[in-house]
Amino acid sequence: MIVIVDTNILFSACISPNNKISEILFYKLPGIELTSCYYAIAELFKHQAKKVQLSK
Repeated sequence: MIVIVDTNILFSACISPNNKISEILFYKLPGIELTSCYYAIAELFKHQAKKVQLSK
């Protein structure tokens, strides 16, 4: 199964790493292929300070 990951989902997973979405994104699960666009990754780095502040 191919899962297209949205930027909002990536932010959510980074801020609260103990939920099901984070488990799917950060741990390799059999049969799941993750894909996203370059801009989603760029946005993660652009707002890195805000993510660190929110995730404590």
